[in-house]
Amino acid sequence: MTREHYLKKCASKDCDKPSIHYFECGGVGSYYCRECYRQIVALSTPKAEAEEPCPVCEKPLADGDTCATDIELGKCHAECLADSPTVDLKTGEPMDGPIGTFPHVAPKAEAVTVKPLEWGETSYGNPEVTTIVGVYRINESMAGGWSVVAGKLILKTSDGRVNFPTKDAAKAAAQADYEARILSAIDTSPVPALTDEAVERATHRHKKRGTDYVLLGIGKMQAESWFDAPLTLTGNASVDMREVAIYRSVDDGSIWVRPRENFEDGRFEALAAFPSKGGTNG
Repeated sequence: MTREHYLKKCASKDCDKPSIHYFECGGVGSYYCRECYRQIVALSTPKAEAEEPCPVCEKPLADGDTCATDIELGKCHAECLADSPTVDLKTGEPMDGPIGTFPHVAPKAEAVTVKPLEWGETSYGNPEVTTIVGVYRINESMAGGWSVVAGKLILKTSDGRVNFPTKDAAKAAAQADYEARILSAIDTSPVPALTDEAVERATHRHKKRGTDYVLLGIGKMQAESWFDAPLTLTGNASVDMREVAIYRSVDDGSIWVRPRENFEDGRFEALAAFPSKGGTNG
């Protein structure tokens, strides 16, 4: 709800510009200058997802779209690269094997919400709350109704009255004023989207389960009293200093460790990346 109304000063704290627009929240509102009004409205309205185009088809990448990485073009729709040969990510040499795919995560800028005030009482039994922007006190008026004092400011109804008809209406006015002050201090600049490099890529896939993992590295097991079971009369080899593969699940982030020879015995297959579609297929 907006109305043209000129007052002496914007309702935002530390803003001395003349107020122009009326902003209402929860049945109560205040008047703000053009800049503060735009910030409050922007923060109170959910923003649409930022669109990132696929370099091949130029269609926007929607949240959850299956994508793959082209070594020159970057993130693309996986189906747009379906006819391209695959190469090793490290060497660039042609290779056979499945491609590494991942879901596109679109940046989201949700509406900012402010926590409700937690009211206490003064020694006289009147509502009072201390916030980071000051103290709000509600007093019963001798003339009837309830007034709200925010620091040195007396809040007013939308028609300019200093008394609200009920205690709940006075609390709602305090809440609206508090939210407006908090929102006016928040930076509304768009949040940068995740870069292609910031999204973790799977390096291997378990052939039987079809789950993807990132190989973190090859380590060594340190366990002097740990032996292969079962024990026999001839003894068993210690696993101390045996090489192990350390890898992380792309699905849930869980960390796994298994003997290196098990990891490299064929149950996992290395994932490839697409080469440049333009450079390969013209």
